[in-house]
Amino acid sequence: MKKKIAAIMIAALAGTMLLGGCGSKSAETGSSSSESSLKEENRTIKTRELLKLVDYDPEDYVKLPEDYMKMKVTLYKDDYKVTSSDVKDYIKSNILTQYPSYNVKTGKKTVAKKDVVNIDYTGKINGKTFDGGSAKDKYVTIGSGTMIDGFEDGLIGKKVGSTVKLNLKFPSDYSVNKSLQGKKAVFSVKINYIAKAKKVTYKTMNDAYVKQNFTSYGCSTVEELKKYVQQILETNTTSQESSDKQNKVLEKLVDGSEVEVPADLLNKRIEQEIKAQEAYAKSADQTLEEFLKQNYSMTEEQYKKQLKSSLPDYIKKELILQAVIKDQKITVNGSDYNSWVTNFMSSNYISSLSKFYKEYEVYGGRNYILMQYAESQALSKVVDSTSFVEKLGSSKDDKSQSSDKKTSDSSSAKTE
Repeated sequence: MKKKIAAIMIAALAGTMLLGGCGSKSAETGSSSSESSLKEENRTIKTRELLKLVDYDPEDYVKLPEDYMKMKVTLYKDDYKVTSSDVKDYIKSNILTQYPSYNVKTGKKTVAKKDVVNIDYTGKINGKTFDGGSAKDKYVTIGSGTMIDGFEDGLIGKKVGSTVKLNLKFPSDYSVNKSLQGKKAVFSVKINYIAKAKKVTYKTMNDAYVKQNFTSYGCSTVEELKKYVQQILETNTTSQESSDKQNKVLEKLVDGSEVEVPADLLNKRIEQEIKAQEAYAKSADQTLEEFLKQNYSMTEEQYKKQLKSSLPDYIKKELILQAVIKDQKITVNGSDYNSWVTNFMSSNYISSLSKFYKEYEVYGGRNYILMQYAESQALSKVVDSTSFVEKLGSSKDDKSQSSDKKTSDSSSAKTE
């Protein structure tokens, strides 16, 4: 969540999707200059302009390793191999536990709390259906809170076979689709039957079970489900390998660099974080002390102390990548930056550019976003210049062997 935005810095610096997973309640107000700035980015943003986004010279605080553009990093092949055992484990832990099989619960005709009901429903806003507002043959546990407020409670006491009309309102902080926040909707819900859960194991899983739960994913048989899971895991491991490369390169870059974190920069970041928490507290109608206690179990002084301890690591990475920007004369392709901003806004249902920059105003708004994007480009360039050495086995095996060796060496030393 956005209230933990400090963690975003490291995510961005590791080269992952910038600003991932922010859900805020900040106001949509913002200057029109932010809207026009996106149009102005349709050009190459040069190194000198990027470095003007910060009020210091990163070279004053960073000495990069001489060979940082010729680094070697080890990867383990088995870390990115998907086996049949992986597929089985995924199905057992992520599918069978979440998708039980259901039978009609005979004799039960009235919906009560904790019942599992099978329903068809259609939702409309201003008389029109909307994306994600309708479903057929859906199982809902009454009282689970999986549907919006009033949906599940509105079915309690209703009869099987009846159609219920629910006048509801999406919460103002609805994060699944921000375009629905605060909107009134009318749902027509047909109660098909009250169901009884039947435990399914990997051995008892059959085609009928798959067809009942996964036809929307293109799976009607057990074999099709296994292939689908295999594809998911392979996609995940490909993404994980890319992320690991970035993390390992950044880690090696940090280890080989000499970095000084200026006190005024650290204090500025601490102040930014406190201001951000104050804004979140205000949106929750709480004082800063109340908000910190509820969300972090800390007082303001304890929170500041934690920031003073944790932020230097983030700042070091930023300074190092800013030094790379200067040393490698990194530029930003305005069109690429625009595409990233547009895609991020679309996937997070952010309606305007001004709102997007407003959410990060305390950190510098557009300048903060643009610099973090530039830092990710700098890291990508270092990653591209790195030689990755593939090693047989897995990193877990290597760690285990290293641990065994240390234990053996320790025992030998004691014996001697």
